[in-house]
Amino acid sequence: MLSDQSSSQALKDFISETEEIIGSLNLDMVKLSDSLDSGDCDPDVLNGIFRGAHSIKGLAGMFGFDDLSQISHSMESLLDSLRLGKVPFSQYLIDTLFNSLDVLINLIDGKSNDENFTIDLGPILAQ
Repeated sequence: MLSDQSSSQALKDFISETEEIIGSLNLDMVKLSDSLDSGDCDPDVLNGIFRGAHSIKGLAGMFGFDDLSQISHSMESLLDSLRLGKVPFSQYLIDTLFNSLDVLINLIDGKSNDENFTIDLGPILAQ
């Protein structure tokens, strides 16, 4: 069992790591969005976004943050479907990814501010 001090430091490390990943995700998602006009998404950018979502899912799971884990998992599933050609590369897909990223940011901000709140994930997960 972690002491309160160790637990607090672990949470700070989690927040720092996820904020760094979120920054990379945002940059890659802008690149992905910019490539929409050509209709061609760069597999390296797509894989980078997938890895970022996967990393957040794993980190969130270690801390028992099911809400973060669920959103990250839904992003992974959507990205995997895109990689496999099961969903079209579209503005709707880009919007869904950015909406999911916004939810992740809000949830992480809440955890960093020690706010105990929930977000109804139903509408986001349904996309």
